[in-house]
Amino acid sequence: MVTTTNAISDKISYENLSRLKTKLYTGADSQLSLKVGAQGMMLNNDKRSVGG
Repeated sequence: MVTTTNAISDKISYENLSRLKTKLYTGADSQLSLKVGAQGMMLNNDKRSVGG
């Protein structure tokens, strides 16, 4: 999903997570929460890329 702000993205993510009826797992720093059945995407920064 592409949104204009993190707040909108967080709201959509929370709404979608709340629809899943599985247990919520939260990371040590509480910035990552996942449930079984949730889809996720992992990004890796490429040190060769510059700018944005």
